[in-house]
Amino acid sequence: MPGTFFGVEIARRGLATEQRAIEVTQNNIANAHTEGYSRQRAVMAATNPYPLPVLSQGQLGSGVEVKEVQRLRDIFLDGELRINLAEVGFWEGQDNALAKVEALFTEPAENNVNDLLSQFWNCWQELSNHPQEASARQNVIQSAVNLTISLNYLAGQMEVAQSEIKENLSFKIKELNELAGQLAEINKSIAQGLVKENHALMDQRDLILDKMARLADINVSFSENNLATVGIGEQIMVEGFDVYPLEESDAVINKGELGGLLSAQEKIKNYQEKLTLFRQTLADKVNEVHQQGYTLYNGPGDDFFTLAETEEGKIEIAVNEDILTDPNNIAAALDSFVPGDGRNALAIAGIRERVDFEELGSNSLAGFYRQLVTEIGGAKNQAQQSTANYKLIADQFEAQRQSLSGVSLDEELTLLMQYQYAYQASAQALKVFDDLLDTLINRLR
Repeated sequence: MPGTFFGVEIARRGLATEQRAIEVTQNNIANAHTEGYSRQRAVMAATNPYPLPVLSQGQLGSGVEVKEVQRLRDIFLDGELRINLAEVGFWEGQDNALAKVEALFTEPAENNVNDLLSQFWNCWQELSNHPQEASARQNVIQSAVNLTISLNYLAGQMEVAQSEIKENLSFKIKELNELAGQLAEINKSIAQGLVKENHALMDQRDLILDKMARLADINVSFSENNLATVGIGEQIMVEGFDVYPLEESDAVINKGELGGLLSAQEKIKNYQEKLTLFRQTLADKVNEVHQQGYTLYNGPGDDFFTLAETEEGKIEIAVNEDILTDPNNIAAALDSFVPGDGRNALAIAGIRERVDFEELGSNSLAGFYRQLVTEIGGAKNQAQQSTANYKLIADQFEAQRQSLSGVSLDEELTLLMQYQYAYQASAQALKVFDDLLDTLINRLR
């Protein structure tokens, strides 16, 4: 039969268990606003019962203990959230990069390319009616200069956008590599720990994995001793304590902010090629007709536009210097020695109506440019809408995770009061046994 001290031991275990539960709860409260912290719970279990000598009397409970301190985390939910974070990062990276390009092509806007192109054709139309007037010739030159300045500005700003993306890619890859290094250090600390599950280190590990997932489409696996292995596609970045940094030249990333930046880089490159094609076609078609005419000096027309490479290696469109210095070199006439002939100027103005340019996909110059503007706007809108959609899904996943892993102060305070009352009850039971022992030892003499 268990003695009187058996009850003291039950009370002692109750006190120790409730105290441990209070400590776990207090730790949750203290970390309520700690980023990446996962709520912990003291899992209580009855200790092994005391078997009574007579089988018919059954067993006598021996108290309670904290079997484990459980970290509340759903690995499956973490994986789903990281997949979604990669999508958020992908579209957000595109959205930010394309926003700068879309702003350049925003229409309607004052002095946009379509308006400048229309003014350019109108000036040729006016010149065809007054081929000998200096003001009409000067208007053609000025409208052409305005158009070339705008086209060159767009081309230059897209180069700037590409440079910014390249810098951002370098920064993000550096950030990803730094996170990989931190993860390897966490792996090392977990492996060196005295317990299999170091909750604080595992929280830090999972927070790093979330940040990495937003940057790239990572693959994550865990060993039996909770060490994380991270890869991107076929490339391993972190394995145990080893880190294999990602090189910018070798980056094959489809999702995350890095994937979004790489996708935006390709799209802007395509826009640059189309803008170059537009400038080239504009110059070629105007020059082709201009060369068929005659100037006021009765000489044959030269190129109206020139395409030249700058010292920085950029191709810029400009008005022929000879025409800039002398408007009489504009070949408005179709016949020589006919100063009042403006038929060639009318032919150049008629380029506006042509919709059969094979270089532009059987489109007109204005139509091709509008198509480019629409394509840029569509890509930006898709990125913006997809970012909003995936953020909404991510918020739902995060809400699910917080319902399990997040700390609710109201819930923790309720548990704290329960453990407090249980502790006080165990203390009262210990006092009762203390009185029993006092009676047994000190008063029965």
